[in-house]
Amino acid sequence: MKALETLTQGERELRDELSLVSARIRTETLRLLETERGVRVGSIVRNSQGDEFRITYIDTHGPEPWMVGTPRNTDGTFGIVKTYLSDDWKLVST
Repeated sequence: MKALETLTQGERELRDELSLVSARIRTETLRLLETERGVRVGSIVRNSQGDEFRITYIDTHGPEPWMVGTPRNTDGTFGIVKTYLSDDWKLVST
């Protein structure tokens, strides 16, 4: 019984440590994106087809970060449909 409790406690500690490391990775990835490419949540980017998007979320899981944005409507506002953007975008404004 003691061995099971020890293993369970060890598992909890490892999960907590992994959560902290994951949060640090996300923070550093977002910092590098802003420093190197000038983009952050709230930035406006244009894709290769000329469509503009406001960045609403940056997914940092995986080898490369993916940006999620909402498209600009014809009246200048931004829609609610979220779209994953490929890496063929250019920064319009931050």
